[in-house]
Amino acid sequence: MKVSIIIVNYKTKDLLNVALESIKHFVTGCTYEIIVVDNASADGTAEMMERLFPEVLYLQLSENIGFGRANNEGIKLASGEYIFLLNSDTKLLNDAVSILANYLDDHRICGVCGGNLVDFEGDCLHSFEKAFPNPLTDIRRFSEFLPRQLRPRQRDYNDTHKPMKVAYVTGADMMIRACVLREVGVFDPVFFMYYEETDLSLRITRVGYEIVSVPEARIAHLKGASLANLMNSSEHYYKSKYYYIRKNFSMYGLWIAHLIFSLFCLLKIALYALLRKQSSKGVMSRNFKISQAAFGLCLKNQ
Repeated sequence: MKVSIIIVNYKTKDLLNVALESIKHFVTGCTYEIIVVDNASADGTAEMMERLFPEVLYLQLSENIGFGRANNEGIKLASGEYIFLLNSDTKLLNDAVSILANYLDDHRICGVCGGNLVDFEGDCLHSFEKAFPNPLTDIRRFSEFLPRQLRPRQRDYNDTHKPMKVAYVTGADMMIRACVLREVGVFDPVFFMYYEETDLSLRITRVGYEIVSVPEARIAHLKGASLANLMNSSEHYYKSKYYYIRKNFSMYGLWIAHLIFSLFCLLKIALYALLRKQSSKGVMSRNFKISQAAFGLCLKNQ
């Protein structure tokens, strides 16, 4: 078996249907299996899978255990040479699975690769990052205080038409060598969601593998569709962010990251108050409070 396609589903039954149909339609260039891990959706997904996709290995969990841990359960069942993690709110626009598998076949130094993501209207989406987050990363947020035309352009979509070495590709479409996972381990179960693919990618690059954006592989992504069904996504984000920093850059780095982000939040709150943008001020104040709580929890659990 060349590729094990793993899809984690959480209350996105109709979108999952679209994703699975696109795989059946486009993937012709390699052997593959599909494993769907359902995070206790209770929305009729099980009945749909039995009726429309009986050939798919379907694993129904008793509770929502998050993105990384659910993928870990799917990886346990996978028999493919390569593991392709695909979001349930995506659809293939070409034979992206075979394109990525062929790239791994031809480039042994590459441990992970991913394609270009667009939205369902065809506009470019965040597909990768050129550098790993670190304690100083949030400094770039202060560019929001500059006029729009002076803000640095963030390049996170491969428009070069050539494979590009990157820090990490988004977890929405991430193909990994199974042997690499056996070497470095799977997703850290502490991450419920957010930063789990970043942490895994960092571990993979630290043992010498490259991570590559392969623009020929094209996938549409309805970004955030599954998040709409998840309560407390902001809490999960800040908990994951601070845990990632503490784990990979020390307690000192955690304090630096927290101070930078806190200063940014306080300045934004003051600006919104000055401009009398009460709604924006309220959102930023809420994020500030959530980040403070997440930071405190990270300190407590050190």
